Amino acid sequence: MKIKALKYDAAQGAFEARVDIEHNGRTFRYPCVVRGPQSMDAQMVRDSILFQASKMSGLTGTVGA
Repeated sequence: MKIKALKYDAAQGAFEARVDIEHNGRTFRYPCVVRGPQSMDAQMVRDSILFQASKMSGLTGTVGA
């Protein structure tokens, strides 16, 4: 899993990212949003985004990059 285009949207109070997941030779892209302050711990943001993408992909249990 790779986090792409991570940004903070101050108007929404959320981090937004696209996560690319390669599975069986194909790349799937998932848009993810994590609400929180801009000062939120970077590792917590990353873990939350990866967890969200893994749930959307149906590949739960594979969190990690």
